[in-house]
Amino acid sequence: MNKHHTASNKIIDDEIKGVEASPASKRVDNTDNKVTGIDSSRKFFDDVLESKYQDYVKRNTKSGKNVRERLDWKEASDKWAKLRNQGRDFEKEAINEFKKVATDVQEQLTIVTKDGTKIRVDAIGYDKKIGALLIEEYKSSATAPLTSNQRDGFVELLESGGIIVGEGKGIFINGVEIPPGTAVKIVRPNIRE
Repeated sequence: MNKHHTASNKIIDDEIKGVEASPASKRVDNTDNKVTGIDSSRKFFDDVLESKYQDYVKRNTKSGKNVRERLDWKEASDKWAKLRNQGRDFEKEAINEFKKVATDVQEQLTIVTKDGTKIRVDAIGYDKKIGALLIEEYKSSATAPLTSNQRDGFVELLESGGIIVGEGKGIFINGVEIPPGTAVKIVRPNIRE
């Protein structure tokens, strides 16, 4: 091969010959693909990202769901990751505020209502002043919806109570009763419902 024979030409030559291009030669691509992060074989440059995409493809194929193209999937994945991080950051701030008014605070507990609806709550504790049980659910935006289980379960919990299931945490272990009349406060940025 002469010195002017580029890595891109090597990939093309390999494809014509039916030879798999080496990982190093796959990384060389035109500027448009470098920006998108996709190599000449239409895979992500980043092996971890490609592996996550392949896992997604397998899951969706197995369950009969549509499979997005790589860049559409990455955009959606990045959006959800950003929302998850935003939610977790807000949750940490809200927990710190909750700890100012509540004792024995625990995070992420599962409760089953007397009607059988399973709900996961973000925080639980006892009011420092009057000892009442407090439960909070954190939503990091004004429009983040409750899940159907939350919508139904929070009403059921208020009306008929529930019980903590799973391992529980701190004093809120498996089997602890949540009495009827216990409301779940929905906490959003600068809003308490």
